[in-house]
Amino acid sequence: MRREFVLDASVTVAWSMEDEKDYYSLKALDSLCEGVAWVPRIWPLEVANALLWLKGGNGSYGLRWKTF
Repeated sequence: MRREFVLDASVTVAWSMEDEKDYYSLKALDSLCEGVAWVPRIWPLEVANALLWLKGGNGSYGLRWKTF
């Protein structure tokens, strides 16, 4: 059975931050292998904005950037 779920940008961004990965975000990542994720229209902008902000080195967040 194919699972469908709505993927929030905050969960997506958590995958690129070691200290933000938790059970929920990793389970969502695993779910992509078995199903389909739906995202809101604004999702690409939210993810891009968050990743650019993290990469920009604002405070300690620049050090938290891994790879995405």
